[in-house]
Amino acid sequence: MCGTILQVFRCERTEFDAVMQSINATGYGLALGVGTRIDETIGFVVDNANVRDVYASRNIVGAVLLN
Repeated sequence: MCGTILQVFRCERTEFDAVMQSINATGYGLALGVGTRIDETIGFVVDNANVRDVYASRNIVGAVLLN
């Protein structure tokens, strides 16, 4: 039986396409959280992540479910 998988990393905005492809290629997709205050970054993640739920901690105090 497999439990929760958690991976945390920082990346530059210029790396987002490759990072999103890597995430989507894993075959896992229950939830994805992104810590950012940049609306364009949140939009990119929501539009491109093959996950059920996307959470954004825009003001770094609590997460907001976006989809």
